[in-house]
Amino acid sequence: MNNITLLNSTKVPKVDLLLCEIINLLEQSFPNRIRGYYLEGSYANHSAVATSDIDMRVVFKGKLEAEERQQFAQTLESYQQMCSIELGITPDSEEALFRIGAVRFQKASLLMYGEDIRAQVPLKPIDDFIRDNMHFQYRLLARIRGNPEVLRFPLDYPDPAGEFYGYDRRPIRADGIIQYGTKDLVLNVLCPATALIALTAKQYVVSKQHCVTQYRRWINDEWTPLIEAVYQQCRYQWNYLVPSDADDRKQLRKLCDRALCFENYFLEHYKAYLLTDLQHTSDAYKLYTVKRLGQIVYSDRAVIIALEKMKNSNNQEIKLQVNTTLQHY
Repeated sequence: MNNITLLNSTKVPKVDLLLCEIINLLEQSFPNRIRGYYLEGSYANHSAVATSDIDMRVVFKGKLEAEERQQFAQTLESYQQMCSIELGITPDSEEALFRIGAVRFQKASLLMYGEDIRAQVPLKPIDDFIRDNMHFQYRLLARIRGNPEVLRFPLDYPDPAGEFYGYDRRPIRADGIIQYGTKDLVLNVLCPATALIALTAKQYVVSKQHCVTQYRRWINDEWTPLIEAVYQQCRYQWNYLVPSDADDRKQLRKLCDRALCFENYFLEHYKAYLLTDLQHTSDAYKLYTVKRLGQIVYSDRAVIIALEKMKNSNNQEIKLQVNTTLQHY
């Protein structure tokens, strides 16, 4: 094993040791291919709790080939089987960062090993940041509901019969023990909140904690108490786990009950965003939007009219996709 010396510390010796092991493993698996290892998330800003994931971005030199991406996933999957903490370690490439830009990478990461290229990476334009975050929510909403072919607005609970309506089904690894917890609830509230901050206030958001403070600062509406309660109680009071105390369980159930309302509140904004993007000058954005309107079906005459108008597009791929999307209406 090579002697890995971290450039920074998480302030948690056990995690520092794990990071040294992971970096050493990747250095041996990809000799002279990795530019740097950048810690992100709660271990980077020293706000981690016992059930926090290790989030790290591994930046490859030049382009990242498909074979390397597959090998990376297999290597980390094997290591995860022996690791007591959940790993959220993702590969990236210099080529993509220089071309697309980033936000959290520059504003909220900690270089752990290798060379620092953050000053050379452009900040992602705010419109691209908004678009990424608005579209990202579909993945969360679909995943917690079992990835159905179509989501229909308004959404129902992931599990209407469950005590916590299905927001408690994500497994959490803590000290090698798998338990079920509330990380899906936190994500399905804070990620839409992040998108709404970006959309309405044109502000970047770089962490869960930042989302909570920025939402109160820039929006501060009837959903602010829910966002703050979900973050504070699920994260710090219950460590992302489902509490055993009866009063705590009642409080968690109330938060889960409100979460569905907030998801649908976000989807109302998303509908307006999608209808606007149908008018975009880019055919690629139009095509993406038409596809998404086939994945999230809104029972709204305005959506159907907008899609019908897209049949007049000069782009044949858009026309074909419109016909496919309209079959869901």
